[in-house]
Amino acid sequence: MPKKGRNTFSQQEAAEILNLLKKLPHHSRKNQMKVRNHLRKKLGFYISDFTDGKGFNDGAFKHFVHLGDIKIV
Repeated sequence: MPKKGRNTFSQQEAAEILNLLKKLPHHSRKNQMKVRNHLRKKLGFYISDFTDGKGFNDGAFKHFVHLGDIKIV
């Protein structure tokens, strides 16, 4: 399913992604852009690979893990 990024992550990477997604709504718009850039450049995770970008959060990440679209190894 990935278009630009990865869909397989280590447990440590998945924990970091979940933590960042959980805190994302509490950041300013400028800091949200920095967090999304970190997700893409450092972790290879593109929200747009899994959704149109609206309303994606830690719960959505867990949902895609449950569906098997995101794998944690």
